[in-house]
Amino acid sequence: MSNILSNILFNELDKELTRRGHCFVRYADDCSIFLGSKRAAQRVLASITQFLEKKLRLEVNEEKTSICRPVKFTLLGHGFVSSYKKGDKGVYRLCIARKSWERLKLKIKVITRKTRPATVGERIAALNLLMRGWVNYFRHATGFQKLRDLDAWIRWCERAAVGQMDSPLPTRFSVYCCFNLLSWLMRMYNLVFGLCVENLKPTY
Repeated sequence: MSNILSNILFNELDKELTRRGHCFVRYADDCSIFLGSKRAAQRVLASITQFLEKKLRLEVNEEKTSICRPVKFTLLGHGFVSSYKKGDKGVYRLCIARKSWERLKLKIKVITRKTRPATVGERIAALNLLMRGWVNYFRHATGFQKLRDLDAWIRWCERAAVGQMDSPLPTRFSVYCCFNLLSWLMRMYNLVFGLCVENLKPTY
């Protein structure tokens, strides 16, 4: 069913839910109703199912219809997490669903894959377009701390693609050795610094 036909047909459902004073969100033929208890949810589910089948003559998909807690609920790529604040029992925050992160990483893999025939500028332009739209879509949600790890992963993918696309084999090998040497030097620096700190501790 198209979005336009859904809006026309489910206009009566919107009026009925508004008349009852329920909090709900509907997108096309996907409707979510928010209630305070499981018992109230079961009661409203039965009455709304009857309303849809008798008045609108529609069949409710029982496989996709369920009663769940907010932390297990997803809608249009969004989910809910507890606020974890003292005194805010039953308060939830809007977050980015796990599947939305997975779909984003798949799109990034397609753009940054080594066999993709594109220049560095074209890859960066495609990534900017994707990330700008994605961040703007989820701007009201929380959980953007993961973007730091995602940024590091994107940079790694780009370095790997550029190394294979633009550099000859000896250059790529030297860059690989240089990165390994740098990593080894950083580990040795941390080890020596830790030993120096231990030696500076006063003894009694």
